[in-house]
Amino acid sequence: MKKLLYILLTFLVGLMVLTGCRKKDDEIIDEPKDVDEYVTILKGDEEVDLYVTHDEAALYLYYEDSNEFFGQADLPLDELHDDYEIKEILLTSNEAENYSMLYLTLSHIDETESHILWLWTEDNGFVYQPVYSYFYQSIIDDSLDFTMYEGTWYANESNLYPDQYIIFNDEGGWQLYSVDGMIDEGYLYIIDNIRYVYSFNDGAITGGTIKLQDGILFISTTGYYVMALE
Repeated sequence: MKKLLYILLTFLVGLMVLTGCRKKDDEIIDEPKDVDEYVTILKGDEEVDLYVTHDEAALYLYYEDSNEFFGQADLPLDELHDDYEIKEILLTSNEAENYSMLYLTLSHIDETESHILWLWTEDNGFVYQPVYSYFYQSIIDDSLDFTMYEGTWYANESNLYPDQYIIFNDEGGWQLYSVDGMIDEGYLYIIDNIRYVYSFNDGAITGGTIKLQDGILFISTTGYYVMALE
C-alpha cells in the first residue's frame, strides 16, 4: 500500500511539473529568467525582438519589450536520449519569402553535437524540420571538418550559372553571389556521411551534395567551382 501511494504521489508530482512547463498563448511573465539568447524574428514586414528560454520539452520565445509569450519550438524528444547543453541558438529571417528559421545546436557529454531546425511562419508557428536536423554527430570526427571549403569559389564554364561565386566560412556556412549581389545563403550538413547544401532561401542550390576533388568544388545542383577564374 505504501509503495502504491509512493508511486501515485510521484506521478502527481511529475504531472504538476509537466503542467508547470506548459506555456499559454496569453502568458506574460514579470521578468526574463534564465535567458538563453536574444533574437530578432520577421513578423510580416516588422522585425520583432525576442528572447529565448528553454526546459526539457521546448524552446520558449517571449517579446523582449513586454515579456509576453510569442511561441514555442518543441524539441524532438524521441531523438534526444541524454543530457545536453545549449551551444548556440540562431534565428535567420527571409524577407522575400516572409519566414524565419530557428536553428539550435546542442552539446552532449560524449563529445557529439545535435543540430535541430524549425521553420516559423505566421500560419503554423515553429514547425520542426526533421530532414534538415541531425543528432549526435561527433565533434572530433574529421567528417565534420568544413575548413577545406573555406574561401571564395568561382563558377567555371561547366556551372549552370557561370556568373556566380560562393563564399564558405570554416564552419560550412556559405553565401552565394551573382552580379546583382548576394542571392542566397545557408550552411552545409551531413546525413549518413554525405554532405549536403541547405539554403535559407530555398534556392536552386539547396539539397545538392558537395564534393571537393583535385582543387575543383562540385555542387550537384549547380555545377563546378574553382578558387580562381580560369
